[in-house]
Amino acid sequence: MKARGLAETVGAVVSRRACAVATGGVLAVGALVAAPTTEASAAGSQQSIAVPAYFSPDSGAGLWDKLASPAPGAGLAVANPQTGPGSGKDDSYAKAIQKAHSAGTKVVGYVDSGYLGTKGWTAPDGGTSVQDWVDGAKANVDKWFSWYGSSGIDGIFFDDGLTSCGTSSNPDVYVQAYKTLQAYVKSKDPGAKVVVNPGASPDECYTQAADTLVTFEGTYDDYVKGYSDGRQAWEASADPSKIWHLIHTTGSESQMRNAVSLSKQRNAGYVYVTDDDNTPVDGQQWGNPWDTLPAYWSDEVNAVAGGGSGSVARSGPVKSGIAGYCLDVPGDTGSDGAKVTIAPCDGSAGQQWTAGADGSLQIDGKCLDVTYGATANGSPVALYDCNGRPNQRWNVSGATLVGAGSGRCLDDPQFFTDSHQLDIWDCDGGNNQKWTLP
Repeated sequence: MKARGLAETVGAVVSRRACAVATGGVLAVGALVAAPTTEASAAGSQQSIAVPAYFSPDSGAGLWDKLASPAPGAGLAVANPQTGPGSGKDDSYAKAIQKAHSAGTKVVGYVDSGYLGTKGWTAPDGGTSVQDWVDGAKANVDKWFSWYGSSGIDGIFFDDGLTSCGTSSNPDVYVQAYKTLQAYVKSKDPGAKVVVNPGASPDECYTQAADTLVTFEGTYDDYVKGYSDGRQAWEASADPSKIWHLIHTTGSESQMRNAVSLSKQRNAGYVYVTDDDNTPVDGQQWGNPWDTLPAYWSDEVNAVAGGGSGSVARSGPVKSGIAGYCLDVPGDTGSDGAKVTIAPCDGSAGQQWTAGADGSLQIDGKCLDVTYGATANGSPVALYDCNGRPNQRWNVSGATLVGAGSGRCLDDPQFFTDSHQLDIWDCDGGNNQKWTLP
C-alpha cells in the first residue's frame, strides 16, 4: 500500500419482420441472475468491506466510529499509527481498536515488509537483506500484540509484499519469508488474521502464506480497463476470503457501485472503494488515498452488503434466438456510447458479458444501457458507465429481457443482419427478442 502511514436520438427503425418463430426455452420471471455454480465467487457469498484506516482516532472527524455504521459496517480495518505501531502505545488507538473489535470489525495492525529489501529499502533495525526485513517485521508484530493485544487486535497486515515466490537461484525464498512471518503471528494468537499486500496478483504459492492477499490496489480506471493484466489464474476459483481489492480515485457513487459489482464478479471477498486519490503530499513520492472515508460511505456499505444473495454472476456469451448469433460490441471498444449489435458467435472479448445480480448486463466495466433513459419503441441500446438506474436493469421474462425502465424488450430490429444497433421494442415473442444468458 503505497501510502505510508499518516505522514504521508432515438433512431428510426429501418425494417422489422413480424414472422419470427417461437422457441421453447423458458426462463423464470425475475431479476437477471445466472444459474448457480459450484465455483467460488464473492457474488454467491457475503462480501465485506475492508478499510485501510490510515486516519487518526483523534482527527475530530469520528472516522473510526463510522467504520461500524451503518450496519454491518466494515468487516476488517487496518490500524496504522505511524507506518506501523509507532514508538509507544497510543491510548486513542487502543480505545478505537477495542471499540471497533467489540462492534464486529476485525482490526489488523500495519507492518511494513519493505519488499523484503529487494528495492534497497533499509529495515527498521538496519540492513537490507530478506532476513533483516523478517526480523524487523517480527519486532513490529511484537509491539502490536504487546501494546494492543488487550484491546483486541485481530492480526497483522504486511504491506509492500512481493508477487514472485523467489528468485531463479532460490525459487521460494520470498514466500518462505512470508510463511515465517505468518507462523510468527499465529504463535501470538492462533486465530489471528494475516494479510499480505503485494498490490497485484501474486503467484499461487502465496495462498499458503496469508489468510488474505491484496491482489489489486489502484485507481478506478485501472480496475475497469487494466485489471486482467498479469492476473494469475488461481484467483478465479479461490475462496473469496483469500482476495481483497482496493480501488481509489473513484469519483462518483455510480462508479463505486460499478467497482463493487466488478469486485464480486472478480471473486473478491473483501473490497474497499474510495473517492480519495493518490496525489503526492508533503514532498513525498506518493500520496495517501486511505486517509478518510468516502463521501458515499453509507451507500458503499449497502452496496457491498446487498450482494450476498446466493446468486452467482456468470460470464460468457449472450446468445440470440437467431441461431448462431450473439450479443456483440464491435471492436470491443468498452467506451461510453459504444454500439451494441449482434454478430456471429465467435467467443471474442466483445461477446463476454456478465449477468449481474442487480439485473445489469456488463462488459468491459460498462453496462448495457437504453440511451438517455428513453422508453419509446426503437430507442437504441449502447454501453455506458454502470449507474444502477432502471434503463440499465433487465428482467428475465420467459426467454426475453425486459427493460426495467421501459417495459419493452431488448430487440434486434433487422433479424439476420449483423452490425446494426439493437434497440427496445414492444415484446412480441419473436426470435429477435429471445436471449440465452451465460
